[in-house]
Amino acid sequence: MSVNVQHSLSTFIMQKTLQLFYVLLLSPKIHSSQQCPLLEFLNFNTDTLSVPESSLVNLTFWLNDSGCKKSDVVYRVVVQTKLDVGSWEYDGRLFQTNQCTEITSTFLGCLSAAGPARLYKVLNRSHEEIEWIWTWKDSGDIKTMKKGLKLYVLYPPSVESLTVDGHEANGTYLLNDGQKVNVLCSFEKGNPASRFHLLNKSGAEMATPSTDKYINHSLTVHCKDDWPKISCEGKRSKQNRSVSFLVKCPPQFVNSIVKIDSSSDEQTITLHVKSYSSATGKCFLTPLSSLNNTERQVNCNIRGEPPDLVLSFPFANENSSIKEWILTYQNEEGSANITIILNKYLEDDTEKDPLLTDKNDKIGPLIFTFSVLLIVIIIALVIVAVLVVRKKRKETHGNSASLEEKSADLRGSFTEDISTDSHLHNHTYVSASAVRNLKKGRSKGESSSGPAEETYTSATEVRAKKRQEKLEMQRVNVYLGLSRLQ
Repeated sequence: MSVNVQHSLSTFIMQKTLQLFYVLLLSPKIHSSQQCPLLEFLNFNTDTLSVPESSLVNLTFWLNDSGCKKSDVVYRVVVQTKLDVGSWEYDGRLFQTNQCTEITSTFLGCLSAAGPARLYKVLNRSHEEIEWIWTWKDSGDIKTMKKGLKLYVLYPPSVESLTVDGHEANGTYLLNDGQKVNVLCSFEKGNPASRFHLLNKSGAEMATPSTDKYINHSLTVHCKDDWPKISCEGKRSKQNRSVSFLVKCPPQFVNSIVKIDSSSDEQTITLHVKSYSSATGKCFLTPLSSLNNTERQVNCNIRGEPPDLVLSFPFANENSSIKEWILTYQNEEGSANITIILNKYLEDDTEKDPLLTDKNDKIGPLIFTFSVLLIVIIIALVIVAVLVVRKKRKETHGNSASLEEKSADLRGSFTEDISTDSHLHNHTYVSASAVRNLKKGRSKGESSSGPAEETYTSATEVRAKKRQEKLEMQRVNVYLGLSRLQ
């Protein structure tokens, strides 16, 4: 029994000894976990700081050791800033007890001998985090604590470069006819990030980014094409870049305007030209009616930026009967021609389109008006013709029915007349026989060839003649009616 008690007592003592050992072993960590002292900021209590790029960050801070057991501890504070490449930028070091003392400092300083310190520096997009590290000695041990502040540096997106076949381009780029080139736009997407595009001159998207750093696009340009202008742009971008492509080609007349210089009697002709160069070339005028050996050179002037140029030259029409001219404009790559028809109705201080097909300004509107009127008349005639055809069809259908009815009536009348005629004939014959029989019964002294026989003959002939005429008329009418029906 005593052995068991001794064993239990020894076990109890061993457990208590181990507990005390663990308490003594873990006591420094427990002290460290008390977070003493604490790093505090003036009017700032978050773990993230958002600032515009190139702005000064001004952070007032101090170590609060009011909760610590000792108040005479010397703390060494080191401040450094982490860069996006992984390295650290040293900001400075100071000591704090009851006083603030600067030892080495780049961006650190004590606001007062007894008071807080300040971090004062310019931040850029390469800065990611600011870190404070403070150390002190406690009972012979060196203890260390840290606090980090994440940085969110704001900066706008921008185009960094725009190249054509590896050559920097901003403005114009000269190509040969049919040349293929590659356009590359490098950009900084910014923070917050923005999306970039390659756009044509009308603002339509041509290409989107291949990566978050650049966009590339290939194209081929010919003389006959609408020469492109490509812009690399991003939303909120502080800088965009563009390039206009020019092609080494002969000049091309695009559109033209005839102007009358009201300050003099001399007429000035102005034309729009598409050309890769603004260098003034040569201009020649030739009457269209006599192209042989009548060419004359005129002094022309070029204004504007390629490819959209304005060509103008003074023109004095010495022969007013000549209204049609050929203008030839030459540059280093060739020439272009245009026919100019002078308008005799031109007045001072007016602008009119050059007449390339009409003799004067009134012919075009008159032709247009006449064409519209002619179309209206044709449409009206077609509508009338359709209505007339429909009406004729209805009338023909009605007449056919009417003629058919009349034909039936005529046939019935014809049959009836024939029956009536036969009846009359029989009746007359019987009446004549009765008359003859009556005469035979008379005395032989009376005349038997008197008026009765005469009357019989006359009445019979008259009635036969009338019937014959009536039958002939009915036959004609029936024939005509049947012919119309067919």
